[in-house]
Amino acid sequence: MTLILCADDRDGLLFHNRRLSRDSVLCNRILELCGNKTLWMNSYSASIFPRNTPNIRVSEKFLEEAGEGEFCFVENTEITEVLSRTKTLVIYRWNRSYPSDVKLPESLLEGKKPVSTLEFAGSSHPSITQEVYKL
Repeated sequence: MTLILCADDRDGLLFHNRRLSRDSVLCNRILELCGNKTLWMNSYSASIFPRNTPNIRVSEKFLEEAGEGEFCFVENTEITEVLSRTKTLVIYRWNRSYPSDVKLPESLLEGKKPVSTLEFAGSSHPSITQEVYKL
């Protein structure tokens, strides 16, 4: 399974149960990354993706239901319990610092370096960085 997350420069994910930001170009890049494979998410996240995208599956238990080789876009769901099944982690960095009260687990990236990075312009951010980690 591949986990996909969005974080700010201080590893922030959420502030008062709301996403820090959103970007339509980023959503399209995530869909391109997944290709024809299933992209799982919950209903909170589904609202920012184009409706009727054939490979998106929405479930409140998506992390339990996702299979090997599938993708999960995570915004407001705890990931610690599924890290043992996670092969790849993709973090999209907003390249800004936002107020946040939910952050990436501290030990998640400890001692890890991205195997690849890619910078691109988004619709709401002049620079978004994609970092790919093998776990």
